[in-house]
Amino acid sequence: MSIDEDTGRDTGRDTSRDTSGDSREPHRSDPGRPQQGGPGDDAVLRRAVGVLHDEPDTGWEEASAHVRRSLRQATRRARRLTATTTDLPTGFGPADRLEVSERVVLDALRRAVSTTAGVAPVAIVLHVEHQADGHDCCTGVRLDLVVGYGTALTALTGLRAAITRTLDELLGPATWLVDLDVVDVEADDPTP
Repeated sequence: MSIDEDTGRDTGRDTSRDTSGDSREPHRSDPGRPQQGGPGDDAVLRRAVGVLHDEPDTGWEEASAHVRRSLRQATRRARRLTATTTDLPTGFGPADRLEVSERVVLDALRRAVSTTAGVAPVAIVLHVEHQADGHDCCTGVRLDLVVGYGTALTALTGLRAAITRTLDELLGPATWLVDLDVVDVEADDPTP
């Protein structure tokens, strides 16, 4: 191996086989001139390209799908969800309506998940029903979760209670459908 004195980089030349003079002085290669290899280099290169071409790249497909999902969720306009007003103080009539932004609900649910150690949300999807009067009502939520290896799944029971409490506080008391789906397990704690 020889090192270019000006750049400090390996020139790619093997000085042990150099017969053009003093082997103590490294040959400097012209950086603009391609290095020539042996006659088998083309065959090796073609074989390497073929192997790489046939190798499936599932990581890119998964990353691309995740980015698309995230962008859809980030750019979606927020719906207004109609809350139950039965437990509110007097002053609300039957025609009165309390509406909460979907973004507010999603942010509160994200914070509720963050209180559970070893669990991180991948996706939070609200179950919303469009009512005959033209308003949207939330009936529940699905959370796709990543958990750390060794996290007790009983922690999800406490998480389900925290999610129900959060929905009750924001949208009024109801019987909520709460789906918790563990979609991945990581070796380390997935929480930031």
